[in-house]
Amino acid sequence: MSAAANSSSVAESAKPVEGYAGSRHNPGDSPAPCETTTPAPKLEAIESDYDAELAKAEKDIEALRPQMRDALNAWLDATAPWVAERWEETLDTAIAYNPDAVKALGYDKRKALKERTATMIDTPRPHVEKRLVEDRPHAWPHLRDGAARRDATESFITKSDQVGRKISQTIPDSVSSMLGSLLSEMADLLEQEGFELLRFLPGSASSNYQKPRVAAGPGLEWSEEMMLTMDAYGQLAIAYFAGLNEREQLHVQRERADAQELWGNA
Repeated sequence: MSAAANSSSVAESAKPVEGYAGSRHNPGDSPAPCETTTPAPKLEAIESDYDAELAKAEKDIEALRPQMRDALNAWLDATAPWVAERWEETLDTAIAYNPDAVKALGYDKRKALKERTATMIDTPRPHVEKRLVEDRPHAWPHLRDGAARRDATESFITKSDQVGRKISQTIPDSVSSMLGSLLSEMADLLEQEGFELLRFLPGSASSNYQKPRVAAGPGLEWSEEMMLTMDAYGQLAIAYFAGLNEREQLHVQRERADAQELWGNA
């Protein structure tokens, strides 16, 4: 082979092979293209979106608390005189059935008991609020720890139905139970002071009797105002529970999105 042919062959072999990543880049050529990747969405942006939604959910929940407080106070205002009326009936009946117990008390004890029962009957509101709310904050959704879970069947809605000549009332079980214990306090107090009540009241303070221990008198049907104000609280409680559920779902969705994003960026 001639020297010219050999030189031409070497030159051909020195040319870069098109498309080959390892080819040499000659001065003056256009810059070699390089691969680029689209950056993944930042985790901070995703968290920011959920933070905004959580903040709104929290704001909506907090806005309901004072409304629920006011609704509960309205119910307490309606309930206090209703309770006092039943306490007074129980006291009057107990005195009528227990003349010997009244005499046996002696002047000082009789006077002290009369003052105590008069305070319960004449100014029932503070006592009713203490027993039903201050001593039992867990019974009212707006007073609980916001993280507390609730029974799915919990409801504070009331309803009245006409059944023949009678009115059938649907009232919250938890509230009814607390109210029954409160109504029994007059009977329990008198029994502790020596009054014999079994002749006209079922059970006793030590018998774990479940029904309210009050004289028959006015009956146990709630007043219309009690029904309306408790129902108002119940409607607000529905919105409050919905807000708590939404907040919980947002937390779950955020945790899942964070996990997926972290996995995708690994």
